Amino acid sequence: MSFPDFYQVYQQPTLFANFHNRLLPTSRPDYADFLSWLAVSSETATDHPLVLLDRTNGTRQTDAVELFRRPSIQADGSLETCFFIRGLRYRSNEVQALIDKLSPGTQFLMALDIQNPQDSEAVLLRTADDIVVPGYLPRHLVPLTSQLLRTYPAQVKVVVEKINPAPAPVQLRLLCRLQANDVPTDLPALRDTMYDELIRP
Repeated sequence: MSFPDFYQVYQQPTLFANFHNRLLPTSRPDYADFLSWLAVSSETATDHPLVLLDRTNGTRQTDAVELFRRPSIQADGSLETCFFIRGLRYRSNEVQALIDKLSPGTQFLMALDIQNPQDSEAVLLRTADDIVVPGYLPRHLVPLTSQLLRTYPAQVKVVVEKINPAPAPVQLRLLCRLQANDVPTDLPALRDTMYDELIRP
């Protein structure tokens, strides 16, 4: 099914084929490994396929479309979301080998990479000792995280959730968790144009 009108609401009881096609087929022999890399149970994958799209962003080799859950702060001022580090494929073999030696719970420090010629808004991740600089935060988390770093730096952190050694694909090697506590629920960054809904003119 196509969506010819961007301003129309489309509904059906099951996942639209356009999105289902972005999921790994359950018939694949590596499907169980795939779920393990994502840290998603088979029950959750069956009952809530959107969780898989959120975790992988529904990326494909054939286009540049990415799907993501709109970030939000809970009523108690907390935020928690998982993501795979971006840019790891461009790191040296030595850095990728060091990643396998990390442990779940290891904290990454975040830095605003304002001199990055490709993306001056990028948020770089590194270990406290600067030995491992694996990559970047996904772009859809940058507006919110940048504001948290500037205004509530002590209340936001990124920790390692899961390390997936080879043969896991490089884009699924390092699963992390972004956490924040005791922050306002109405941060201006939540109204960034990246999260705008389409409004009929």
